[in-house]
Amino acid sequence: MAGTGELIGQQIGPYMLDGLLGSGGMGQVYRARDLRLGRAVAIKFIDVSRGNGPRFAARFRREARLLAQLDHPNILPLWDVGQAGDLLYLVTPVVEGGSLSEVRQRWGGTLPPAQALSLAVQVADALQHAHERHIIHRDVKPGNLLVRSDGRVLLADFGIARSINDHPDASAGELAIGTPRYIAPEQALGDQVDGRADVYSLGAVLYELLSGRPPYTAESTTRVLIQILEGPPPPLCQVNPALAPAVQDVVMRALASQPDARYPTAGAFAAALRQLLSQGHLLVSQPPVSTASPTAAPAPAGRVFPTRATGRSHPLAPVQDAAPARQPFPVAPVPVKTPGQPSPAAWKPDAPAPETASHSTGLALIVTLLVILVLGAVIAGALVLNH
Repeated sequence: MAGTGELIGQQIGPYMLDGLLGSGGMGQVYRARDLRLGRAVAIKFIDVSRGNGPRFAARFRREARLLAQLDHPNILPLWDVGQAGDLLYLVTPVVEGGSLSEVRQRWGGTLPPAQALSLAVQVADALQHAHERHIIHRDVKPGNLLVRSDGRVLLADFGIARSINDHPDASAGELAIGTPRYIAPEQALGDQVDGRADVYSLGAVLYELLSGRPPYTAESTTRVLIQILEGPPPPLCQVNPALAPAVQDVVMRALASQPDARYPTAGAFAAALRQLLSQGHLLVSQPPVSTASPTAAPAPAGRVFPTRATGRSHPLAPVQDAAPARQPFPVAPVPVKTPGQPSPAAWKPDAPAPETASHSTGLALIVTLLVILVLGAVIAGALVLNH
């Protein structure tokens, strides 16, 4: 199937295809209308006309039944599945916010630490839900994480997922499927994998969100795979020194080369991330600002988030943490007035500034002393004249 949106305007089953949303190695995704229910849907088509198409189609239908059992707020739900000739298709809701890959690029490659960790918690919870049902994703990457306008993240594209208990006939090539920059070493080797491979992939995504670059940055796929096998990647704080060491410890454990050295489950990874968020100290200190006013009060350590001067709003929702006055992302930090508390600038427009009032008080004391001295001199002179 060509990548030119050749199906636009056609009807497949009860769906009218309106436009091409994107394409990738596994197929094309179209925006469509469900003519029965009158709602917008996204349809992913996979062409099985070449290679082991019949075998893949049978596995596709078997896995679709497994994926339909997943019911989690952070997993993109599967609404329908079907086949039209050599095209298999999956039907899901349309997510307007775009993928995390697109969001990250719009904001210069990185996200504030609290938002990045909050996103990873949502994905880890979704993976734990799938793993408990014996399904591993196998391709966790920014392009498969969809960000809704309300900040909720949806894990998508389980099209290459496999049941943990249903892989005896899989070839090494099938087991190694995934995106090279994010796959675990055992997955790159074509070994049997479990949920800890997804933990590694999520750790690689989080590493990229916090540092602005993936863990491995070779120019070719082969060299990336060699780096993954040689691992581990450069320490996170070496790439982004502003991050607190505790953040590095959690991320680098998820990226351990040996599965036994990682978090045993995605749920354990989520718990470690939640603990980091509850502590609130994600940055080592506030970076110095050379243009700041000498009298400006410094912000609390660890609470300064990088911001962009674009004025765009970011779909990631603010994170609830331990800071008493949170700055909504991505608005630049500004003084926030908490309800019920006096404003830090409580002076009335016509009232003197504190420094002016201080000078006025000193002047009044000097005038008073001078008056007393003059009165004393007058009284003394009168007494001398009387004598």
